[in-house]
Amino acid sequence: MVFYISSRGHTATVWLSRTLMSRGGLVCFHGTRSIAGFDSGAVPDTPVADYAAGLEAMERNTGLIFGSCHGYYGAAMRSAIMDVGGTFLGVLREPVKRVHSIYQANYQPLSALAEAAGLDPQSARLTSPLGDGLSTIVAAAIVRRWEEYARHPLAQRARSALSGLQAAAETPLDALGLAIGTLFFGAVRDTFAFDDEVIGACPPSELIQMERMTTDPTYFRDAVWAKVASGRPDVPNPLALGRLNDHLVAADREQPAAALFANWHPAFQHAFSEHLPDYERAHTVYRDMGYFVPEGAS
Repeated sequence: MVFYISSRGHTATVWLSRTLMSRGGLVCFHGTRSIAGFDSGAVPDTPVADYAAGLEAMERNTGLIFGSCHGYYGAAMRSAIMDVGGTFLGVLREPVKRVHSIYQANYQPLSALAEAAGLDPQSARLTSPLGDGLSTIVAAAIVRRWEEYARHPLAQRARSALSGLQAAAETPLDALGLAIGTLFFGAVRDTFAFDDEVIGACPPSELIQMERMTTDPTYFRDAVWAKVASGRPDVPNPLALGRLNDHLVAADREQPAAALFANWHPAFQHAFSEHLPDYERAHTVYRDMGYFVPEGAS
């Protein structure tokens, strides 16, 4: 039975795909929207119905289990995969830590470029409030410019964002502040929006908690393996592989979400707290799963 596991990223999907394939007899593509397996954005996206049909055809012709994860975001693949009799799952993560991880991965190349230009990221003036008002603070043309580079490597995207944002700022340091704010708001928006979409489309049985998936063998067996490899007794050990693609530094990784949030810049705290209530389904499920929700987001 084919499967699709949805994630916007930073939810251990590299680890998940390799763990699922560790027993053999199962193929889990990662980070692709092409049935040929090219990296997302490298070739035109395969339509979701064709992608699901391709997985089903490969499974039927080989006798192996075929699935994929972290390519089509949100619930985009759910109907197509269900139409071929497959299984759809969505991975959720502690939202503060996920936002922090996404932001750190994007911030590092921007920071390096800024420092090479003689700018100190710690001195940048962050624009606040962020959120939906960002489009009125940053010219619409610059927002479009940012989107145009969405498929490019991170370093090139960061360089383009920094140079483009200078047109809307009085000084290069102000431009850097706008660029940093844009990175963080993008992490907030993507986390809330895609989680909310998946939660709205899926029953609770299709939602996976990343933290439990990676640390609890029983949970991994029941919430993941039993649904994508039904009937196979050779359950992989989720503790065997170790961390992959860990974007959090050790000091951040060990902090509880509440402590991590407390150390954020006030503008970042504001962006997170102000916009979480706009995504009511995600807001509710985060609480139900025991994830940290700031008091200001209640």
